[in-house]
Amino acid sequence: MENYRIVNSSDMAVVVHHTRYVMIRAIDTHVHFWELAGYRGFDGWFAGREYLRRDYLPHHLRPKLAGIGAEGAVIVGAAPDSHRHNLEWGAMCEQHADVLGLVGSYSMSSPRLSEWLDDYAGKPWFVGIRSQPALPPERWGEDAAADRGARELLRRGLALDILVQHHLIPAVGEFARRHPDLPFVLNHCGLPPFRDGGLDVWERHVRELAALPNVVVKYSSFFLHCHPGCEADELRRAAGVLFEAFGSERLLWGSNWPPELVGGSYREAFDTMMDSAPALSEDERRRVLRDNAIRVYKLPIK
Repeated sequence: MENYRIVNSSDMAVVVHHTRYVMIRAIDTHVHFWELAGYRGFDGWFAGREYLRRDYLPHHLRPKLAGIGAEGAVIVGAAPDSHRHNLEWGAMCEQHADVLGLVGSYSMSSPRLSEWLDDYAGKPWFVGIRSQPALPPERWGEDAAADRGARELLRRGLALDILVQHHLIPAVGEFARRHPDLPFVLNHCGLPPFRDGGLDVWERHVRELAALPNVVVKYSSFFLHCHPGCEADELRRAAGVLFEAFGSERLLWGSNWPPELVGGSYREAFDTMMDSAPALSEDERRRVLRDNAIRVYKLPIK
């Protein structure tokens, strides 16, 4: 974006906007952690991404957060239905002040979901799960187990993160309509098909989804889904659609660190997301960078 830039500060982001300095603390709503030695069996998605084959833990992220003025981050689990791994990530929330919450990696259709979630009772840092119905998308309306899982999340005051290819966004909309009181968090901007040479279908689906007030979007992960051919005009177009459709009230910034490192540093990924956004007021930036995360995930911070 031409009319502001980010510069370093010791404890928060300093946004330079028409020579006016605005102090905004940020919350990263999407990071992954693992200790490689104990992660075998869940690292299949590392294929072709050798840069991921090392430990990524809170002390590795901490200087990256400080570099942009972020006060903390939310873990998104990356070991489906491994209760042990999810509990380990939960322990990080209790051990590290800058690890603010956990979106667990659990199958919403599992008959064990309630049992697993019981272990997080009274843990305000446990904020939701990332999952989707087990049946094929064209049959999500028939997935009684997923419906039970959605009701379980709602009963416990949790959110549902969901990651799908852009052509499946309408299926997300149908499922969200079935559960209008459950917060849905569409990950990574609904995966705009930057590499496929056209955003028209994605744009139509995103605008249709925005009609559902219980759906918000993670404003995250441009690098991973456009590298190595990131075109600034296409990034700005995608960002413009999201801000026009969902507004600053329903977008949450996230880094998708460390997968995002495929395209550049943590700081460069952050700058790319913010530079791609339309001109934002101080209040709008604060909502996207911090306030929406606290509201949607009910984070126990002020």
